[in-house]
Order: sequence, then C-alpha cells, then structure tokens
Amino acid sequence: MWVDCIEQKPETEISNIKKIIEFLDLKINKKDNYVLVTDYQFINSILKNKNAIQLNHSYHIGVSYPDLNNIQFNYFKNFLKKQITKYNIKFFVFVYPSLVKNSNQLYFEEIFKLCSDKFKYLNGSIEILKIDNCFK
Repeated sequence: MWVDCIEQKPETEISNIKKIIEFLDLKINKKDNYVLVTDYQFINSILKNKNAIQLNHSYHIGVSYPDLNNIQFNYFKNFLKKQITKYNIKFFVFVYPSLVKNSNQLYFEEIFKLCSDKFKYLNGSIEILKIDNCFK
C-alpha cells in the first residue's frame, strides 16, 4: 500500500499521480524541454517523453538553491539562465500537492516575473510557468 505524508487517502493520491503522468506524457509537446519540480521524484523516470529536465535532485529554498536575499542568489540565477539556455527549456512544471506548498513556484515566478506566463491544469495538480519569452 502507498503511504506518504502529503495525501491522507492513498487511492486518491495514486489516481492523481496517474493523471499527472498521463498529462505530462500526452499533453506536453515532445520537442519542448521543461523543468519538472515535484516531490514525486520517481515521475521523471517513468515518463515516456524524456524531455523533463531535473536541474536539482530536490527543490527546497535555502537547501537546493539560495533564498532570494542570499549573497549567492545572483550566482544561482546566472547558473539557472545558462542551464535554461543550454537545454532550451521552455517552461517549469510544478506538481501538487507538495510538502513545501507553492514556495518553489513563487521562487521561480519571482526570478522570471517580467517575462513569464502561468497556466493551471488538472484542478491545480499541475501549474506551468512558461518562460520561453525570457531568453529571446
């Protein structure tokens, strides 16, 4: 039986994960690389499409990358931009629920606030931050 700390009903969580995987496999253009931000790290390994990029093993502000006010933030932001350009990343995909709520999404929205667009799918289980206008 599936057990974790995010969802109280394992059946509901498994059903949602299946819908998320199906969406990522069928609704995202196979030619568009994207960053997948999720607590469910196994999702990337079972996707049929191999266009999801993992920039970090996990995503936690202050652990995986510096806080916006950290002295190292600009270094990370430049590194991030280089990786986005190198891998031709078009958008970020945030999968919910998450133990850190929407803090990752808010972090990247702040970085790309002048050039991004947001979209919600599957009743908020997936949120997409489109960033392809940021690097033209």
